[in-house]
Amino acid sequence: MQFRIFEKTFSKHLPFSTDQIRLFDQNFALQQLYMREKKGRIIHLSRKWRAFKDISKVDGYQMVVSNMLYEPSYLSLEWALRFYNLIPEWVFTLTACSSKKTQTFTNELWTFTYNSLSPRLFFWYNLVSRGKYKSLRVASPEKTLCDYLYFHPEITDEIDFEEMRLNVLIWSEIGNKEILTKYAQHYPQRVQKSVSNFLSFTATSCSI
Repeated sequence: MQFRIFEKTFSKHLPFSTDQIRLFDQNFALQQLYMREKKGRIIHLSRKWRAFKDISKVDGYQMVVSNMLYEPSYLSLEWALRFYNLIPEWVFTLTACSSKKTQTFTNELWTFTYNSLSPRLFFWYNLVSRGKYKSLRVASPEKTLCDYLYFHPEITDEIDFEEMRLNVLIWSEIGNKEILTKYAQHYPQRVQKSVSNFLSFTATSCSI
């Protein structure tokens, strides 16, 4: 199959799988994929998934790849904290939660990590738009914070929140303390306590 036909057949704006290729052409030789990977025209995302490299910098594309690469999953934790501008540091790993086992995928452009979360906590993410892409799964600000405190038991008190440099002004604009408290009730007691300390921290910080 000629590469231009291959590009037209598989959307350049979404990752594609080897299963999709075989559905289109049962006789397709995977060696053709490996050749194009070596030439730098295709990115190897995982054993199953590939992507066209020339659109890797399109706004929102990383989020699409994260959602599709390991399902079910949604973006959360450090990446989502930065997405909402709740922390100042740039985050170069796309961190997500999944109801499947913990997994990491790394290629020459990106690293994707998926933290295993109980199915009973696999809720409360938003469907957001980024660039041309719609319905991207990203944890809400409240869910992001609960997930982060769950996977970081060392974060417990006001000193820890200060060291994280959480932006309490932005939190006061986008966060909802009632929703945060409601979500936290589904997590272990230690997370509920940390959330309570966080709300005390934000109340004190915003009153100064």
